[in-house]
Formats: sequence, C-alpha cells, structure tokens
Amino acid sequence: MPWRAFYTVDVLKSQRAPTVVAVPARDEAERISACLAALLDQRDLDGGPLQPDAIQLVVLANNCRDGTAKIARRSGRAIQVVETTLPPGSANAGAARKAAMDMAADLIPLGGAGLICTTDADSRPRPDWIARLWKAVDAGAEAVAGAVDFDPHEADPVAFSEARRREGLYSALQAEIVACADPEAHNPWPNHIWAWGANLAVTASAYRRVGGLPAQPLAEDRAFVEQLRRHDVPVRHCLDARVWTSARRVGRAEGGLASLVADHAGEDTAACDAVLEPARMAWRRAAWRRRLRRAYAGGAPASAVEDAAGSSTTVGAATCATVNSASLITVTPLGSTRSRTWTESPMFSLLTSTVMDSGRSPGKH
Repeated sequence: MPWRAFYTVDVLKSQRAPTVVAVPARDEAERISACLAALLDQRDLDGGPLQPDAIQLVVLANNCRDGTAKIARRSGRAIQVVETTLPPGSANAGAARKAAMDMAADLIPLGGAGLICTTDADSRPRPDWIARLWKAVDAGAEAVAGAVDFDPHEADPVAFSEARRREGLYSALQAEIVACADPEAHNPWPNHIWAWGANLAVTASAYRRVGGLPAQPLAEDRAFVEQLRRHDVPVRHCLDARVWTSARRVGRAEGGLASLVADHAGEDTAACDAVLEPARMAWRRAAWRRRLRRAYAGGAPASAVEDAAGSSTTVGAATCATVNSASLITVTPLGSTRSRTWTESPMFSLLTSTVMDSGRSPGKH
C-alpha cells in the first residue's frame, strides 16, 4: 500500500534538500529527542557544522500511543513530522520504513543528486555520519550500509556482549575472505557484511530505479540491500559511517534487533546471525561471483558461465536458466544471475552456525 494512503497531511511543500533522513518511529518518546538532536548536529569531515538547509528530516510517527510526534515537532524546524495509523496488515517495521523512505524520495526532485538516508528513532548517528555516507557515494557507491554500535550508555547483558564479540570477530574474517576472493572497487577492504535499517543510505536515483524498499514486515534492510545488488547497484559496506543504537531487550518489532539481544542474553548457545556462514562457503560464494563477474566483463556467451562454475553442472544449469543461451549474458544483470544461483543451487545452500562454534555446528534458524 503506498504511503500516501496512510494520511492526508501535505508535507511536500517545504524546501527540498540534497540529503533527506527518514526516521520511522513508534512509541519512541523516550529516545527520539536524542536521535533528532544527533541528526541536527551533523558535521563535515573537518568538524565544521553543515549548512542549515543541507539536511532535511522526515519522521513518520506511526501507530503511536505516546508523545513521539509532539516531541519530534519541538525538536527543530528542519523536521517534517507525519502522524499516521498503519492498518493491521501494514503495522510493522518494514512498512513504516518504506513509507518514510518513500516520503524522503518525494522530497528530492526527479533526476536530482539527492541522498536518502534512514535510521531508527532509538539510534544516534555519530556527528560525521552524513559526511561519511556522502564520501562513500563520491567514491563510487550508490548505496551505503554503515556500521552499528550498541549505545555505550546502555549496559549490554554479559552473555550478549560475549556473543557480540564472537560474531564481530568472525564477521570481520568473513568480510576479509570475501574481499580477497572478489575485490570490488566501490567496496574496498576494510569493510563489513551487515545491513542495518539504523544505518542505510541510497541515492534517490538508485532508490527509484530498484522500486524502493521491499514491502515486507521484517528484515527489510537486508532485503533492500539484496534488491540493490540484484540490480547491480554498487553498495559500500562502510565501517566509517557509524550509528549508536539501543541495546534494549524489548523492542517495537517482534523478531528484530531487541529479540536478538534477548535471545543471546538468555542462552549462550543461541544461533548466530544468519548472514554468517562457514569460511569455506564464504570463499566458494565469493570465488564464484568473481568468475561470474569476469564472464560478464568479457561479454561471454551464457555457456561460459557454466565453465566459470568449474565442475558444478548444477550451478551452471541454475545460472544458464536465467539467460538465453544464444545471447550474451549481459542481457541479464549480473546481480540477478548471482541471486538466482544462490537460491537454486545446492552448492550454495546457506549454512548457519551457533555463536559458540561458528563455522562448524549448524545453527537453529
């Protein structure tokens, strides 16, 4: 359902801005002030304040029972606040973020060089967040997935801190494996493997090109990054653009980050994040993607893709099914071919692991 159907307030008359930050919020009266204050105090890479009209904020206060919208309106004139009640089938984190980002996109003229950013109402971007996102875009990315740290003012449960430490170490190794096997000019090492809704940015043109944020209730952030990749949009997984986010155990989205905190705090053998996989699988996936990229770059016929798969006829068949064997493989976006291969080939079945034994024992997702 398009976001305009949720309310009738006209929010599109104010001055358009080159950077628009979309903040979905639900019952966040306790935390939204800190979030907006951090966004209004953004700095350039030299520490100087950004121009007053450089950033525009859009807050979508959805299904709130507290004073979230009132507090947001008092926070600054550069903030557009929309109150709405999403219908039962759409009252979820994914729909709220999509509505907020669609609003942000409409504030940037068609063809304009604008940047759509999104964070969460319980998060606080660091002072150079916007500047770091733009730096990544200037270096060749059209989308940026930044890094997330838990708020230092909220003590992590001990078990969760240890789980985070282990996942952090393993994910850094996985990112390095991928960077070595399939280096990308727009996403150089050091980088990371995550995609968090609290720290995402995309150019307005790329957002429109891929059809916007996917309409799904949970994990819309990762689904969006995957959608960008299927359209060959260069994504930078940036360690420098950072956001502090809440480490609370009870959140607004069932199955979201707060649920992860609660799971790890209560069970030290809880399954690790599904994006982590054994090192051999990470290498296999990246090496195949590099072969596929080279085949595309050379304008090879579809049969060359099967050759790139080595001895795996299953992979070759799954990939060649996405293109006409008589045409060049460049008819189909590389990202789309890669995505279908991941989905259809048993060779790339996703394996997950427990936090206690990453890379050896299957997890329980």
